[in-house]
Formats: sequence, structure tokens, C-alpha cells
Amino acid sequence: MKKRRKRIVKLMRMLGLGLIVIDPQARIGCVDVLCDPGEYKPRQVKKQMRVVLGEFQQRVGDPNPGGSSTKKGLMTAYRQKALAIAEHLERNGETKAAIVAKVLSEPKTRTILYNNVYGWFDRLGQGIYDLSPRGRNELPHWLGRNH
Repeated sequence: MKKRRKRIVKLMRMLGLGLIVIDPQARIGCVDVLCDPGEYKPRQVKKQMRVVLGEFQQRVGDPNPGGSSTKKGLMTAYRQKALAIAEHLERNGETKAAIVAKVLSEPKTRTILYNNVYGWFDRLGQGIYDLSPRGRNELPHWLGRNH
């Protein structure tokens, strides 16, 4: 009952309405004001907002198609950076991470190559990377979505 009341009060606040509850079983008539009418002001979650805005600032364009694209995978800023690195490796072959970082002006290149989240990169030696077979296979799919 408390959860239901809490949800109802939240809905009334969101709608900007007030809510008065009258207890008919009380002899005198007990009246409780659960919320006053007024403008709804949701609580700001600053950290979450910073993360979301940061993601949008790092993205290039609007690469995600409308509708549900969860089965195909979403294009994130991280994936866009990984794709740029993969494209560079595809064009130039095995390369040192420092050179890729300098050419692409992407400070997170070394981390992206090292973590290899998508399995697109093979480490050939100290700081030297190339595109993995999986990367060669998946790269055209992702580039087709962008271009």
C-alpha cells in the first residue's frame, strides 16, 4: 500500500496536481495533504548528465538509425574511435600505437588497442598492432552503417 501511495504521489507531482486524502472511517474526518499543486522539478543527477553529455560531444554525426538497433549494436563514441583506428590499420598495416595516436590525434588510442574490447586488434609486439581477422571481417559492416 505504501509503494502504491508513493507512486501515486509522484505521479500527481509530475502532473503538477495536489492530493488530499480523507479518511472516512475517522469520526471527525481526518484530512491529510499529501502534496501541494506546483511545478514539477525533477532531481538533477549531475554525474549521469555529465556522462551522457560527454558521450554526445565525442560522437561524430548521428550514426544510429531510428528504431531498435540493439541487435545490430549501437554506435558509440568509443566504437567510432575504435573504427578510426581499425581503418588506419587496414590502410597502413601493422603500426606502432604511438604513431596511430599521433596521426589520428586521439589520446586514447593506446588504451583502445590494449583493451581490444571488440576483438578487432592483434598485438604483434611491444606497442605494435594490426587488424585481427575478426576486425577485417566486421569492419565493412560498421563502415557500411557510417557511410
